[in-house]
Amino acid sequence: MKNEMKKTEKQSCSEKSRLGGDLWFWIGRLFLFCGLSVYLELALHIFVFRAVDSHIFYPMLFGVMAGAASAVLVSLLPRVAQRVLAVLLVLIQCLFAETQLIYHAVFGGMMPVSQLAMGGGVITEFFSQTVYTIRQNLVQVLLLLLPLAVLVLVMLRKGLRRRFNGRQILGALALLIVLAAGTGLVMRFACSHTVRVWRVFSDAGTSADLSYRHVGMTATTMRELTGIIFGEGKRDNTLTASDGAARSYDPDTWNVLPQLDFQALADSTDNEALAQLDRYFAGVEPTRKNAFTGCLKGYNVIFLCAESYSPMFVTPELTPTLYRMSHSSFVFENYYGSYTYMTTNGEYTACLGLYPDMTRSKFLSSFNASVGHYLPFCLGTALKQYGYTTLAYHNNNGEFYNRSQTHPNMGYDFRAVGTGLDMTIQKPASDLEMMKASVDQYINQDNPFHVYYMTYSGHYHYTWGNAMSAKHREEVENLPYSEEVKAYIACNLEVEYALSYLEQRLADAGKLDRTLIVLTNDHYPYGLSPEQYNELAGREIDVSFEKYRNHFICYAPGLEQTIRVKTYCSTADILPTILNLLGVDYDSRLLAGSDVLSEGRHAAILYDGSFITDRFRYNVNTGEVIPEPGVTVDSTVLEDWKQWVENKFTFSSEILDTDYYAHVFPDAEREYTGGEQIPFDDATNVHKQSNALFVYRRGLMDLYAERCFGFDEAATAGDFVTAIYRYLESPETSEKALPKDYLADRKNGLKTFRESASYSAVCWAFETGLLRPSDRLADYDAALYNVDVSLLLHRAAAILKLGETAVGKEALNAFDAHDIPLTDEERESMVWCTGNGYLGADETGDYLRPEREENLVTRYRLCLLLMKLLYPDVTR
Repeated sequence: MKNEMKKTEKQSCSEKSRLGGDLWFWIGRLFLFCGLSVYLELALHIFVFRAVDSHIFYPMLFGVMAGAASAVLVSLLPRVAQRVLAVLLVLIQCLFAETQLIYHAVFGGMMPVSQLAMGGGVITEFFSQTVYTIRQNLVQVLLLLLPLAVLVLVMLRKGLRRRFNGRQILGALALLIVLAAGTGLVMRFACSHTVRVWRVFSDAGTSADLSYRHVGMTATTMRELTGIIFGEGKRDNTLTASDGAARSYDPDTWNVLPQLDFQALADSTDNEALAQLDRYFAGVEPTRKNAFTGCLKGYNVIFLCAESYSPMFVTPELTPTLYRMSHSSFVFENYYGSYTYMTTNGEYTACLGLYPDMTRSKFLSSFNASVGHYLPFCLGTALKQYGYTTLAYHNNNGEFYNRSQTHPNMGYDFRAVGTGLDMTIQKPASDLEMMKASVDQYINQDNPFHVYYMTYSGHYHYTWGNAMSAKHREEVENLPYSEEVKAYIACNLEVEYALSYLEQRLADAGKLDRTLIVLTNDHYPYGLSPEQYNELAGREIDVSFEKYRNHFICYAPGLEQTIRVKTYCSTADILPTILNLLGVDYDSRLLAGSDVLSEGRHAAILYDGSFITDRFRYNVNTGEVIPEPGVTVDSTVLEDWKQWVENKFTFSSEILDTDYYAHVFPDAEREYTGGEQIPFDDATNVHKQSNALFVYRRGLMDLYAERCFGFDEAATAGDFVTAIYRYLESPETSEKALPKDYLADRKNGLKTFRESASYSAVCWAFETGLLRPSDRLADYDAALYNVDVSLLLHRAAAILKLGETAVGKEALNAFDAHDIPLTDEERESMVWCTGNGYLGADETGDYLRPEREENLVTRYRLCLLLMKLLYPDVTR
């Protein structure tokens, strides 16, 4: 009996011990994965936002949820699979956090999932900048890899060998559900501040920057992925009551178009989105005309959107022209450029007077989305109606950001390198050279002209490897700054010399006194760290606002006086201000910006909805209100201002989404409708899109299928020879040079081959020796591998006489084929392509093997190779 009791006690103790062990195992597993996820959220928040504040609460909660979910998934699998999945999950989190860190360090913002390929673009298209940024942030990069190191250490200590049992899985799931429900309830109902956080999380229209700050990487990624998979969901586009009651306005007193009747427009449409905009604008008070209305009527207008421009480098000694222009005519003392990065959004706002859609789903596409829309108030469209010649220039590839479509849609005759602008290009290209190549195209005209320039010389990154920095290195060598800051100043001297040249040419032509020169930035110089920006400024500045302070140069040397304007303003205000100065008829209610010289409500509005007034500053990311000394801002006033700013972003997006101006002006004549926006739907990022557009619009490559460029499809020999043949304008040829059995081998598909787009090109290729019967790739539809494309590139360079194609014996002897059978010509071609940057080698020689799928040349890679071979001056 006693033995049985002892046995029962031992079993009971053993059971308790096992249960206790199970509990600690369950807690330990959850603690491990939750801790790793929370660490990543906390570290990324600190590295990016440089603060540990109340906004870290929700990212940490979502980190716990991500950890609990990971623990459940891992524990469902056998031992080996557990370890593989655990490493994979943590590795993905670490790499995504690394990507966001580097992306933010380069561009000053967070990357939406919808632009994940753009992250790849940062690696491939901005490789040197990426490597440089990683070096500059190496400590943070390594710290973000710490969770992976911890996990590996746990596994080396024989962790992750057990699976959750049924009760433990249910317990973890219950914890996950409680956390999710509790977090949602707190966000939704806790207080006014957290209600805003709920909107950040739930609204499909939230920007990635705002979402990362308030709810973190896990929640933002989850929300974006569900939007991609199931659709964007609800977006809050409600416009609240506007500034005043609907009334009529005298066009002699107000900047309005008298023919507009918004109520009649609302009654004329069944589209509720259009009708909502009509009703909103009916109650908006327009801006008044003023003493400056039409004071520059008939003036020529030259507008420069200057890449990464900052007023901090402008001094009377180093940049006398910029200094004089920024301190003469109209001097806007409280002007702020609205954007951190992304040239296309700064351009869009300056040119359209509207804010782009900065939400996660349309991060880069607002300008693209405007193609084909009627844009009556852009300077190109508006001034054409007054007899102006309207031209636009960019000293780079004209397909980048689809400018070859967007800028003609604004009323411009657009010219870029290779398409109307005859100049060489470097990385970046010379603004002075662009000015010299373009001025004679318009300066001697009898009618007034408007010219728009998008500059390039100030582009990141700021080292002596930057062509424009190197060009002016001696001029800044003795300045008391770090090398990066001196390199930034050096490359921006190009815009100083470009303006000096332009001013002198205008003076020589007798047109300077009747010309308005406007300059602003596209975004602040994101390539400078906050410390370097402080160095450039000569003091520690408030990076939340003061890094956006910039120049709105409005230089009209024909004016006898200087007008100093203290009104707070930003990028969207430039267009209506210029329209008013030129006396152009426009309706101020239909623009997000307003004439800075008019009476009324004004603010400097930043891209994220933060704003500055003459009484206070509001930081949308922190919710902080910073009043001027002696000013009290009550909640009613603050909410009114916040709603006023939010309305501007909302109706700007709605105008874009609905082509609203076409609704308002249905009978307007359009010289250019923009046609199709992008001919393919599989563009994954702006860099890939621009390069594919470049070769497609020059007729070198066709679409792979309807609305599909086929970026990841295998390129063929026919694709290559067709591109070269078309580049040479399709010379005369015949099928006589085809190999004896070439057509016979295609008896089943002869008709198809002869009717194919490659037929004449293949005939020509055999005639010229670009293709040869002995080639492994002699078939026109054969997929290209590294070896094949090297052979074709080398032959094409020789046929087209594109530089030296001979290969030295020393280089050939140093080439290691790793016992891979190659012909002598293939070896020479590989050496030539590697030496000229067409091909990257590896130590194993595996890149040479034609049987390896990863050595296939994709259509997009072929696109890049063709650009490098045929258009080296426009390769970005």
